[in-house]
Amino acid sequence: MVTENMRDGRTKEKYVEEWEDVMKSAQVDIVDGGVTAIQINGDKARVHAWTKASDVFNAVPIIENEIDHWVLMGGVWKLDLTEVLMEEVNEIPTE
Repeated sequence: MVTENMRDGRTKEKYVEEWEDVMKSAQVDIVDGGVTAIQINGDKARVHAWTKASDVFNAVPIIENEIDHWVLMGGVWKLDLTEVLMEEVNEIPTE
């Protein structure tokens, strides 16, 4: 459920294929994740989320925070943009 903006001109199938390849080649293992806040303003939403994962560069899982921007299109929420916050996180966020 992503917008054309998020797919950056790729078909849905190509977008999925490329992300599957990235996840596989980086050996990403998502351990946990969640949402800490949701702000909805009409047909737009900002979701503050976190993910705990390991990969080829981080054998010990790390936590990353992000802000996901969603838009309501035809009654369906679709991901339009993800901002990964480059900040140090030492524990699972609770707020």
